[in-house]
Amino acid sequence: MNASSPGDNNDSRTGPEQSAARAPGTPSEYGSALDVESAIVPDMMPAAVPAVVSAVEGAVEAAAVHDSGISDMSDISGISDISGISDISGTSGIYGGLAASGGALSASSQKDRPLRFIHAADLHLDAAFRGLSSEVPEAVRTVLSRATFTAFSRLVDLGCALRPDFVLLAGDIHNFEEGSLKARLALRDGCARLATAGVPVFIAHGNHDPLSRQSASIRLPDNVTVFRADTPEFFAISPPDAPAAVVHGVSHWTDKERRSLARKFSRSLHDAFQIGVLHCTLDAVATSDLYAPATMRELRESGLDYWALGHIHEPQVVSRSPYVVYPGSPQGLHINEGGAHGCVVAEVSRDGAVSLAYQQLAPVVWVTEVVDIAGFETEDALDNALNGIVAAAADRCRHAGEDWEGADGGEGQADISRMEAPAGLPWLRGADGERMPAPEVEGVVLRLRLTGRGVLDGILRKPGAVDTLLERLRETWAQERPFVWIKDMELACRPAHDMEALRRRSDLLGEALRVAASLRGEPEMEAAQPALEALFGKARLRKVVEPPDAAEMAALLEEAELLCMDMLEVE
Repeated sequence: MNASSPGDNNDSRTGPEQSAARAPGTPSEYGSALDVESAIVPDMMPAAVPAVVSAVEGAVEAAAVHDSGISDMSDISGISDISGISDISGTSGIYGGLAASGGALSASSQKDRPLRFIHAADLHLDAAFRGLSSEVPEAVRTVLSRATFTAFSRLVDLGCALRPDFVLLAGDIHNFEEGSLKARLALRDGCARLATAGVPVFIAHGNHDPLSRQSASIRLPDNVTVFRADTPEFFAISPPDAPAAVVHGVSHWTDKERRSLARKFSRSLHDAFQIGVLHCTLDAVATSDLYAPATMRELRESGLDYWALGHIHEPQVVSRSPYVVYPGSPQGLHINEGGAHGCVVAEVSRDGAVSLAYQQLAPVVWVTEVVDIAGFETEDALDNALNGIVAAAADRCRHAGEDWEGADGGEGQADISRMEAPAGLPWLRGADGERMPAPEVEGVVLRLRLTGRGVLDGILRKPGAVDTLLERLRETWAQERPFVWIKDMELACRPAHDMEALRRRSDLLGEALRVAASLRGEPEMEAAQPALEALFGKARLRKVVEPPDAAEMAALLEEAELLCMDMLEVE
C-alpha cells in the first residue's frame, strides 16, 4: 500500500488556525499511520513514531521526485500489500472462504484489479433503540443493546475478508453525549483488527462525535487517519496493483457545525480517482436538521469523483455524476429506519468506471406490516392472520442472506419483509457471481398497522383488545430464532360505516362529522394555528412535546371522529 503525506486543499498549511484545528487529530492522539506531517506538530510526536521516522523521510523524499506525487509509505504503517492475502485472525466464519481465496470481488486478475473501498457511516455505537417499551424480555433486550456493536463487528469482518484498499467512516461513529467508553474501545479494537488485515481506515467526525469531544486517553491504532476539523486535507494512495486514489476529508469540530464544509473541498493535482469524506446534510435529500449543509452544486464544483457522505440513515445514491452516496447506518435505530442497513462496497476500474454493491450488516431489522381488516369477520380469523404475518416475517429474515426466486422467476431478489437491496444497488457478490454471504439476522422489531374498514374496528377499540392480541403474539414469537418482537399495533382502521351517509344526518353526530370534514381543508387547519400557538408557545411545554405537524393533526381529527361515533352510540 502506497500513500503520500497529507495535502491541504488550499495549500495553506501554516498559521495558528490551521495548527489549532489539526491538533486534535495529531498522531499523538490517534496514531494516524498516513499522517506524517510532523513539521506542523513536532512536539506531539509519540514515542513509537521515531522508530519509523527514517522510513517516513524516505517516503516523503520519494514523493518529491515521483511524477504523480504519490509516494511509497507501505513500510511505515504496518499496512501490508493487500494483494497477498494470508490467514486473517478474527475473520467471521461466513467470510472465511473469501479470505482464503484472496478476497476477490471482481473477475479481474490480482495483478490488475480495481481499486476497492468500503464506505460506511453513522454507526452510532452504543446508541439506544427508540420507541420500545419496558416489556421487552431480557433475551431480546440483550440483542438490541448490543446491536450497534454487532453491526460494527460485522463491518470489520467484511473488511478483514475483502481486504479493500481502505475503509471510509463518514461520521457519527458514536454519540459523545452518552460518553460511552464501551463505544470508543470498540472502535479502537475494530480498527486494530483491520490493521492486522492491512486495511487503512479514514475517519471524518460528525455532529454526534465532534472532534472537540474526542478523548486523547484512547489511542487508535496506526492504520487510522482522522481528518482534522475546519479545513479539508487529502491523502494520496497508490496500491501496486490497482488504480490510485486521493482521499479528501474534514471533521466537525463541534456538535453545532452550521457552515458549509463542502465548499472548502477542491480536487488535487494528482492524476487519480478522488474521494471526499464528509458528514453533512445535502440539499437534495433534506431541508431540516442542517449540519454542515451542502448543496449539489458545491459537490459538483469540487471536481471530486465520489462523495462518501454520512448523516442520513437511509441508504441512497443521490447522484452518479459525480457519485454522491449515503450508505445509511449499519443498524437502524427506530421503526422509521426499516429495511436493509449495512455498508457500500465500491470498485473503481482504471478507466474510472465505478461499481457499487450493498452488504447487509444489521442484526436487527425494523419492519412495518400493513394489515387490512376488511376481510376479517371474527377476532379468531384476525388472530390467525396476524400469526401468519409474523411467521412469514421471521422466515424471510431467517433466509435474508440467501438469493431467492421472486414471484416472476427472477433471480437475486434477496428479501427481508419484501426488502430489496437499498438505493437501487445490487447485493454484494463474489467473482463467481454468487451473492456474498450475509450475517444472520438475529431479530425483527415489528409494527402491525391495521388499516381498512371492517366490522372488527369497534371490537379492536374496546379497552384491552389490542393489549390481548399483542400479549399473545409476543409470548409466541419472542422466543423464536430469529425473534420477532411486536413493538406495537397501530389502529389506522375505520368502522364499516357509510361515512358520507353519517355526515348527511341532521343530528349531533352528523354535525360533528361535518365539522371534522371541514377542518381537513388547508385554510381551516391554518385557522387553528392561533389556538395551537397559545398552547405550544409556552417554553416549558416545548421542552417535553413538539407541536403537531400536518400529518399528526389529520390523525387527531380522525381519532376525534371515531370518538364522536363511539360516544354518540353508532353501532
